Amino acid sequence: MGRRRFGKLRKLPSGRYQASFVGPSGQRQTAPNTFRTKTDADRWLVNVESDISRGVRLDEQTGRQAFGKYAEAYLRDSPDVGERWAETCTRNMCLHMTDLLDLPLIAISPAVVRSWHAKALAGTGGRTSIAQSYRFVRTVMNCARSAMARSR
Repeated sequence: MGRRRFGKLRKLPSGRYQASFVGPSGQRQTAPNTFRTKTDADRWLVNVESDISRGVRLDEQTGRQAFGKYAEAYLRDSPDVGERWAETCTRNMCLHMTDLLDLPLIAISPAVVRSWHAKALAGTGGRTSIAQSYRFVRTVMNCARSAMARSR
């Protein structure tokens, strides 16, 4: 195999793989987690490269922020969020989004959201509140990505 065009992979003593890349800021950034296979780590790097080329990649500082903390700040600071919607979202965060709250923003991919959503639908929660939760997750993630694209 030839040299990688983007990013770097290394096998850890545990047998897992670590992926990293040099971001637009010039600093090396590592994936928020390690990967079971080299293929999984490579796929992550391909997605990062694609995001960077589209201008939607979160920077390391924002990307490492927990979804729950970012979501709370969004509810508190957004002028478009009314009191009732903030209460609804806060309640739904406790009921349906516990799996996502501690994840760093950079780790929340479409696959993670699909998995979370399927698990929520299979549970005992109401479909309306799960749909509200999904819309809120989408809104928060879009806000995080667009804020980063504007700051560049």
